Amino acid sequence: MRIIAPSILGCNFLKLEDEINKINNSKAQWLHFDVMDGHFVPNLSFGPPIFKFFKKSSDRFMDVHIMVSNPQFIGDLFIKSGADQIVFHY
Repeated sequence: MRIIAPSILGCNFLKLEDEINKINNSKAQWLHFDVMDGHFVPNLSFGPPIFKFFKKSSDRFMDVHIMVSNPQFIGDLFIKSGADQIVFHY
């Protein structure tokens, strides 16, 4: 089975409403969130506020990929925010 899961990092963050509408009108089944803290990996992405926007704006399965130094703390925030699946790097 194939799952289409566009990464939110590919979005134009200046046009999030347009981006979520494109996703909702597509065949994508999941939304993929790469969460990075700039410490565990050199990139910095976003936190729960951006995730919550997508969660309330789409009924897609929410897949969160966490690459942070404090995964318990960040993981709990995303669980409380409604993540459907969380994958941790260690």
